[in-house]
Amino acid sequence: MRADFKSKLRDHLARKMMGFEFNPRAASNPVEAWYTGAYEIRNDVVHRGLFADIEQARKAFSQSQEVFAFLSERIKGAPDRYSHFRDLFS
Repeated sequence: MRADFKSKLRDHLARKMMGFEFNPRAASNPVEAWYTGAYEIRNDVVHRGLFADIEQARKAFSQSQEVFAFLSERIKGAPDRYSHFRDLFS
């Protein structure tokens, strides 16, 4: 599958695999908050040469943990729907 990261996140992870609409401007769940926070900082570091400070790094790490917890809870809450992820979150 050839698509940019945002499209993969929106169309495949959020919509098809997890059953929610991805709207990063809303930041209504940890995935959207991570995208507008940690992922955008990552892009600035990798593509624009930003030297992230410790608070940006802490926030990015915290948001990444929140995404993992959010997805993990969704998967655990519907084990039949997400059986292909079972081994990742057991």
